[in-house]
Amino acid sequence: ERSKHGDGAPISKKRTARPTEDSYAAWAVGIAVLAATTMAICSQPMAAQVMKAAIESVNSNRPLTYKRGPATPLHFAAQRGELKTARELLDTGAVVVDAATNLGATPLHVAAEQGHLAMASLLLEAKASHAAVTDAGLQPLHFAAEHGHGPIVRLLLDRRAAASAQTSSGHTPLHVCAASQKASRAMLLSAARELLTHAEGALPSIDAPTLLGFTALHLAALKGHEEMVGLLLANG
Repeated sequence: ERSKHGDGAPISKKRTARPTEDSYAAWAVGIAVLAATTMAICSQPMAAQVMKAAIESVNSNRPLTYKRGPATPLHFAAQRGELKTARELLDTGAVVVDAATNLGATPLHVAAEQGHLAMASLLLEAKASHAAVTDAGLQPLHFAAEHGHGPIVRLLLDRRAAASAQTSSGHTPLHVCAASQKASRAMLLSAARELLTHAEGALPSIDAPTLLGFTALHLAALKGHEEMVGLLLANG
């Protein structure tokens, strides 16, 4: 499989034995019970939705999934920005703040990807790890940068997230930001500026290469992102 960050670098993924359908069904029943408990506590539509999805999962012998793999109610709350639901799930102690999908995405990854600043802040206050990595080595900072969420980039940097963190293909948050086409150019520029100005010396050389030798400038040029090229040259 090839990298989605623009330079064709291969991504190595850890392969683990897949759960059986029976274990998926048992897991989904557990999620249904948790959702029912949450609904009884907070009467949130979100909990009812999770419970319905879990029951459907049991009936179909398929895992309840977020797009990055089987998810918990907290992943769904993070995806939708449901602060009250997330807070009550955390307060009951019924969920693990850093619970990961089968591809390694935590609720903080989801909040960073979706641009939910208040949710990201809540999860960090609950001791979510800003250094959690997916199987491809992506940290929440990579997700925020790739989707152009400058305020979350700043929040994570303020919490000492590593701007130098590399994926399994050697991409830093600046690389994925420069190569991204997942947000408007204005948003990506904002995220890149946060990386360049608020990393407090933690950012590696702006010319740091990926495993295939591509710098952030190479990737921005390959994507035809003239404004990003100009920003990188001005800071090089």
